[in-house]
Amino acid sequence: METEAVSNDCLLGPVTLKKRSSMKLKNRMMMKMKSLSSFLDEEKEKYGEEDNEIIIFRQHWERRYADSYGSFESTNNGMQIFYVKVAQIKEEGLDWPLHVYGLIATRDSIDPRRNLIFYCTRDNCQTITEGVPFLQLTGPSRAVVLIDPVRIFTSHLHFNQSKVEFAFAVLARSVEATIRIEIVDGAWPEHLGGHVTARTASIHHEGIVLADSGGGKLPVSGSGVIELSRRVICVELSGELEVDVAAFRVVHNIYSDAAKGSVVFTPKRAAISYDTCDLGFCKLGVTVAWSLLAQVDDMPWGRTARGCSL
Repeated sequence: METEAVSNDCLLGPVTLKKRSSMKLKNRMMMKMKSLSSFLDEEKEKYGEEDNEIIIFRQHWERRYADSYGSFESTNNGMQIFYVKVAQIKEEGLDWPLHVYGLIATRDSIDPRRNLIFYCTRDNCQTITEGVPFLQLTGPSRAVVLIDPVRIFTSHLHFNQSKVEFAFAVLARSVEATIRIEIVDGAWPEHLGGHVTARTASIHHEGIVLADSGGGKLPVSGSGVIELSRRVICVELSGELEVDVAAFRVVHNIYSDAAKGSVVFTPKRAAISYDTCDLGFCKLGVTVAWSLLAQVDDMPWGRTARGCSL
């Protein structure tokens, strides 16, 4: 009986304390909610209804996170992936052209899940030739975050059958640019192919292919949107983003330019930029949505190992 009494007291004690602790926590939460509600009402009166949501969000973020995460406008470094190609065939009996399938993905400190940059199934493989050995990249779906100086690296992965080459660079203090291109006037001719490339000011000689029709027609949706294979790239905040569009014709495997155009954008921390590109037979509207790269501590799983693995 004594043992049972002691046991009951031990069990009831924490329950009582937990209830009291919960009540205190609930009261603190209610006070915080009232304080936040009062703060929002004051900001609405101060700034009016038009732009108060953005202003209120920023000020609330700074009050809550600035001590731990720094400025609201802080930037991270991003990795720019330019191309992946089969540089060499090593196995005897394996000849060009190659039918490539499988996937290539990145993983970084922000998200341990795969960020696909190339994916083809065996039933829908990509055919590459010795003259054009580049894989058609479809990612990343978001910017890959790294911490390093700006530099171009070329890595070679040696396999039993071939050697694969990766070209990438680390861009300091960069932002994420999501690109959309649509036909706003005219139409894209059926007999013309198309090529869309993005470039940054610091590495202008190396472009990122956003779309390439090859010998066929540039893919355009029924609403006039050009179907880009890649949409997301990194741009240095202090640099520029250039989007180049070329229309070409192919006669007996000989390519000749029919029209060219380009637009240049100044990077923003968080905004939408728009400009038009006139090719003569049609006018393109180019939209760029800018956003800051995510911080590691913003993620629900917290900090993991730095870097990127392919």
